[in-house]
Amino acid sequence: MTRLSIRSGRFARSVAVAFVAVLIVAPAAPMAAQDVRAAATPARGIEDATARLAEGRRLLEEGDYAAVRRMLLPLADDPRADIAGRAEALLGTGAYWSGDLTRAARHLRAALELVPEDQAVRRQLDEILAASASWVTITGEGRRDDQPLAGDGGALEAGWYPTPLTTVGLRVQPMHLASTALAVMVSSVELSATGYIVPLRLEAEVRGGIVHREPLGHEADRSVAPIGALSLGLRLPGRFTLRGLLERAPYLWTEGSLQTPIEQDAASARLEWAPRSGWLGEAGGGVVRFPDDNIVVSTHLWVLAPLVRRAPIELRAGYAFGLQDSRESRFVAEAGAGPAGSGQADGRYEPYYTPEMVIAHSAVGAVSLRGRSGWALALDGSVGVYAIEMAPAPTSALPGAGPPGFDFQPRMFRPWRGRGVLTIPVTRGLRLELAAEHTASAFYQAEVVTLRVHHRRLAPALASGG
Repeated sequence: MTRLSIRSGRFARSVAVAFVAVLIVAPAAPMAAQDVRAAATPARGIEDATARLAEGRRLLEEGDYAAVRRMLLPLADDPRADIAGRAEALLGTGAYWSGDLTRAARHLRAALELVPEDQAVRRQLDEILAASASWVTITGEGRRDDQPLAGDGGALEAGWYPTPLTTVGLRVQPMHLASTALAVMVSSVELSATGYIVPLRLEAEVRGGIVHREPLGHEADRSVAPIGALSLGLRLPGRFTLRGLLERAPYLWTEGSLQTPIEQDAASARLEWAPRSGWLGEAGGGVVRFPDDNIVVSTHLWVLAPLVRRAPIELRAGYAFGLQDSRESRFVAEAGAGPAGSGQADGRYEPYYTPEMVIAHSAVGAVSLRGRSGWALALDGSVGVYAIEMAPAPTSALPGAGPPGFDFQPRMFRPWRGRGVLTIPVTRGLRLELAAEHTASAFYQAEVVTLRVHHRRLAPALASGG
């Protein structure tokens, strides 16, 4: 009874940490600093066209897109083609950076009509049209971990843009999962729709489909279950984005989940920070609920500082924190101790993994390289500096009382993760992507290798640069 009350109190604190971590860093909603500045420097206060263009560029670099429009819209009707063209180009860039691709394309087309020799404007319009072109992606993936559990499969994805701000997609994903004793074929089909509401600065995505499990070579029931997700993203002043996600997805990460079909319901929120200075950061938390009403909570925080930002290389380094905890453990002990010298009880998580107050402080880093021919290499990783968990440890049993039991005791461990992604352009609309990742966590060690072929259907005039 004492252990239950202590555990309940600890879990409640974990839930509180996960909830507060999302809210404590949220920026205040009152009048943004750029709105105050824009009110203090109205467009009519700058009469000279060249000065207006310079001020518009300054406001653009600061991310004050509303002020850019107030400053430069009058210049779009200027009788001088070079002045109107430069104003249209800056208006198009501002709309592009704010996510309004329809308005951005309109302004950039107008700029090209006025100043057709401007190659920078042509390249930016090319990016917008390419980003909103229909696409098909074929993915192959193989994963291995030390449970042992192996997964091999692929995915076919296709997307179409009814408008530059709206996407309709289809994803079909078969995967073969196997352990030493069990195997199952898991196939899923999902339809999706995404959109961006410019006046509200709101991103939205909805997905829905089914997942089908077919056991191979062992006694188990077939299953079909609904899956889906709803995600929202609100772009805030100061280059912040607040995102929320509700999702139902299959759980496929333990041997027990091959025998017992499991769908998990997840809710999460995170705050992203990406200022133009090159810093990157994120804080968030989430809750996962399983069919037996057990829940797992998590929270995380990371920040990356720009160390090098000089083409063709970017280098960042920083710090990350993570916490995971579950309301009830699903660890099942077996006779004997764990690996020699580990101090761990022998057993397994049945049917899913439940972390026990897992806390990790890590050093993180990321580097990216770009070649002149268009290839890109991105590397990122983390190494635990201080990490601890409450791990199942064997306890002595009384003579004749059966196999040893277990209790949860503090255990230090060293998590680390490394990932590399190589992107190679083959043609104007076709690129290859090869990725490899290794993860060592409190639960397991896993490797994943992915090959992806991505094709966008570009118009002939766009592909030729016309």
